[in-house]
Amino acid sequence: MGISRKKVHEEIADLIMEDIRKGILTPGDKLPSISSMAESHQVSSASVREALNTLRVMDVIEVKHGQGSYVKERMPLGFEYEFEIITRKDIENLLGLRKIIEVGCAELACTHADENDLVKL
Repeated sequence: MGISRKKVHEEIADLIMEDIRKGILTPGDKLPSISSMAESHQVSSASVREALNTLRVMDVIEVKHGQGSYVKERMPLGFEYEFEIITRKDIENLLGLRKIIEVGCAELACTHADENDLVKL
């Protein structure tokens, strides 16, 4: 496996997630503006935008156009749990597991296919 270098937007997203983990940012808090985060981290606004988009896709923040970005509220699922934001390594592990499962499912589907299934394809 090669050396992994984090991209700027990943580092910014990690910093924001760390602030959430530490309780510096809590659900409902508004994040600083893109320009102020870019200035404080000495990066481009595009890198901050990409970091925020990554966190939005991960369902960590909500972007309200014209208002700003907010840490999302977390609703319990009917039981108490300690919310931890998953890391990049967790995501890589989940994607690896998904690949194993999907390949296995495809193999089973091929093994159990009959003439009617092949006609449908």
